[in-house]
Amino acid sequence: MPGYVPKRKLLSDPAAIRALEGALTRTSIYRYAAHYCRCRDTYWIESFNHQLLTYLSKRVHFGDDTFVIRMNLAVLDWNENVQRAATSHRVYLNARRPDRQAPSHCTNVVQGDEEEEGSNDD
Repeated sequence: MPGYVPKRKLLSDPAAIRALEGALTRTSIYRYAAHYCRCRDTYWIESFNHQLLTYLSKRVHFGDDTFVIRMNLAVLDWNENVQRAATSHRVYLNARRPDRQAPSHCTNVVQGDEEEEGSNDD
């Protein structure tokens, strides 16, 4: 941008630049960047945050003691269920275009209408 003035002083000392580069390249995000693409590791965080909302709604203000109790309950619930097997499966079906395939990464894909004629017990 024309006229942009940085708020902080830019690094010019080669030793400081090497130290900063060394600090950045030692981080786990830098060393294992492939684990952080496509939510390979961050989905655990998102899942835990979703679990927190079960106990700590953003719309309700909790006192300090209640907040700590609810946070601890969320952590206990998360730790108890974090590695359990899936209890439901998502089925992809496009009602407008049943001839189209669901994305290749989806499992349990249903193509077309699975109900047989005359299966209603009316």
